[in-house]
Amino acid sequence: MLLRALLINVSMNELSLADVARISTGKSHFDDPNKTYAPEDNEQLVRALFVAGHWSIFEFLNVVYLIDAPCYVRDQLIRYRCASYNARSLRKCEPLPIENPESPCETFYNDVALKEYREAINSGAKKEEARAFLPVCAPTQWIVNYNVRELFHVFDQRLVPAAQNETREVVKEMLDRFSVACPLLARLWKDRYHRNHHVGYAYPQ
Repeated sequence: MLLRALLINVSMNELSLADVARISTGKSHFDDPNKTYAPEDNEQLVRALFVAGHWSIFEFLNVVYLIDAPCYVRDQLIRYRCASYNARSLRKCEPLPIENPESPCETFYNDVALKEYREAINSGAKKEEARAFLPVCAPTQWIVNYNVRELFHVFDQRLVPAAQNETREVVKEMLDRFSVACPLLARLWKDRYHRNHHVGYAYPQ
């Protein structure tokens, strides 16, 4: 089963959150380009905002992912309200086969469910009707736009050992790619995770 999360877009540099916050004090570079701040000053402010829990500031940075995973992983990850989604539609697209099936469910999907789907189509059923033969392990794809506050919420809930393995694997890749694009914010989240969870919890490096 293909499990993949590609980071498509980041809306602004992570240190720009400092100038988002400075709007409230009338000292933002956005408002007055003559006001300039050293990168270390911006980093210090972003750190302080995170530690103090001024989460509304982190809603101004958005990230977009393209994700490939089973439908049951999609169903878990589209429960987050402060995000925008668009998914591959089985009203418009043919169902995808699973390459290299690794479980009985995936084998059943390839060998039985897809066959039943095609027989229904050949008998005159519409795609939206025939998709009822497909189990939740069917592969799918969706694109999602998170603000970083909500992304932290996803990380908090889906990177713990209690999360489903496939979902955790997808979200771990989301975190890995986020760590490259926004290393400061990723480190702040990881440090908080490490503080908040006991030693037995898997710590995303």
